[in-house]
Order: sequence, then C-alpha cells, then structure tokens
Amino acid sequence: MKFSRKAPSHILNHELSLSSIEARFFETPERMGNMNQNMFHDDFRNMFVGSTRRNANIFDITSNNEEIQKQLISSFTRAARHSRGERVFQELLEEVTQNLLHYGKAAYFLHDGDTSKQVFRPLRANIIFKILNIVFQYLPKRVERNWDSDDVEFGREIRILDSKRVLFFRWTKSVHKKIKAQNRILKSIDRYAYDRATKHIPQPTHENPNPKNYFNFSVWRDIQNDALFKTTKHTGWSDRKSSHPKRSDFFLCHRLIWFRKLQVELGTLVLASLSKQLTTVGKLQSPDFEIRISFSDEYPSIADLNVLDARLAREEASFREVWVYCYQSQI
Repeated sequence: MKFSRKAPSHILNHELSLSSIEARFFETPERMGNMNQNMFHDDFRNMFVGSTRRNANIFDITSNNEEIQKQLISSFTRAARHSRGERVFQELLEEVTQNLLHYGKAAYFLHDGDTSKQVFRPLRANIIFKILNIVFQYLPKRVERNWDSDDVEFGREIRILDSKRVLFFRWTKSVHKKIKAQNRILKSIDRYAYDRATKHIPQPTHENPNPKNYFNFSVWRDIQNDALFKTTKHTGWSDRKSSHPKRSDFFLCHRLIWFRKLQVELGTLVLASLSKQLTTVGKLQSPDFEIRISFSDEYPSIADLNVLDARLAREEASFREVWVYCYQSQI
C-alpha cells in the first residue's frame, strides 16, 4: 500500500482490478433492474430542472469580495457555458444531490489549471472518504490503457488530499435516515416484483399439461403497493401511480408537499455546506473572505410548504393551488 499527497486521480481511462471487498465500495448505481429507485432519483432531480420559472432568481449570492466571488464561480467548468452564477450553482446543486442519492456523498477538487486559472473538477464519490477532517482518495490496483504507448500498471494507493481544496458533501442524519430506509425497501420490491411471483406458477408436465394456478396475483400486487405506500411515507414520493384506486387527489397533493419539503431540505443543506466550504477556499486569497449562497424568496420554502399543507388539511387550499405552487414552471 502506497501513501502520497498528490492531487487526486480521476482514473478516466483506467481498468480497475478489484477484490471482493473493494467491489462493494466501488459498486456503481444500477440503472437497470431498480425501476422504482431510478424513478425516485429522476423525479427528485426534476425538481431542480423544471420546478422554477426560467427567469426567476433561484439563489441569493452575497460576499464581501466580488472579485474572489467571480473567480470561484468561474472555477467550475460550467462557467464556460453560463456566465450567470445562479445557473452555475443550479447545475452544481443538481449534480451534488444526484451523487448524494446514489453514493451518500459528493466531492470536488480545486486543480491548478494550465494557465493561472483554477478549476473545480468532480471526483468519483465512492472512492473519496473523510475521517476526522482528513480527506483521502483510495485507489485500487488498476491498469492505465493507452492508445499510443504501453499499458501502465498501478498498485493500491491512498492519496491524502489538501482539505482546503476539497468540496466534500455528505448526508445529514435526518435526510439519510429517510432515503436509506426507502432505498432498502425499494431495492427489495424491484428485486422480487416479477420473478418471485412467476415462480409460484406450476409448470406443465406430461402427466399434468394444464396445471391449475392458485396464486392470486391481485393479492401479490396489493402487497407490493402497500409496501410502496409505507416505505415512501417519510419522503412523500408517490412513485407515479396516480391512477391507483387508493390514491385520492388529496393524498397525491399531500404527498407532493412532503416530497417538495424533502427536496428543499436537502437543497438548503447542500447550499449551506457549499457556502462554508467556498468561504474556506476563498480565504486562501483573502483571510476575511466570506460568501453565502441560499435559496431566494422566489424559491419554495419549508415554512411556506408547511402553511400550504395546513391549509390543504383545512380544505382552504385547492388541489390546483398545490400543484401550481409545487410546479411553478407550468404557470
């Protein structure tokens, strides 16, 4: 095992050689076979993409040094496409929340560019760890494939990173508990959604070419639906089955409000962490630098969502009002 203090590796063209233990840590999220989890992740992401007016000011960005603020915004690779800081941080927020949903953490490292420009580049979250404020990257055995030269083999390595150059995001206990419990049940539901049911069907044989099937698929489907109802209760996600007979318009609106509260809660926590860490990075240039990034008043707030939920319970808010507030891009 080799230890170093080099810049992190992005292992883009590396072929990893993983042991059975390492494979558990380096496991990538599955897009096939986990239908409900994929739908939840997509619906969660769509909150950042399409739930606000395009011309709205989503963020409030304030700092005591505008020059350093512009440098930090331009340090993200997205800044080449979007000059506005609001758009840069919106895309960053989308990316961070998706990594949190998949891995439970996200990380970026501030690299020195070819010129004097510094650039934040995302790191593979499943190989970045933070213990006692020490951030390190674990690299397994790997082979670097090159088109114009011989392949290069590397052994296992731990790179201790400069914490002042790292943006590191991870779950808070409140959100982690909700998402982890739901993902565990959703994964089981997806795993046994079809194959376990069909295994109860008796196979035809020569002696009994037309066997009777006593398996009740409606009961099996009701069990699946009840499990979905219970496991998504704390997140508010409705798994896109709005036509289910047990789901009234009131049920869907109530669930939508709770789902939006979870999204706003996670987004607020990410922005608070981003403000703190960008302040640390900015202090490398100016010791008294400070930057604060938060949602603006034009963005849904948890307080307003609580008021809307209470009004819905008292039948003072219409279903249309709830849908319009939660999906403002459709106004």
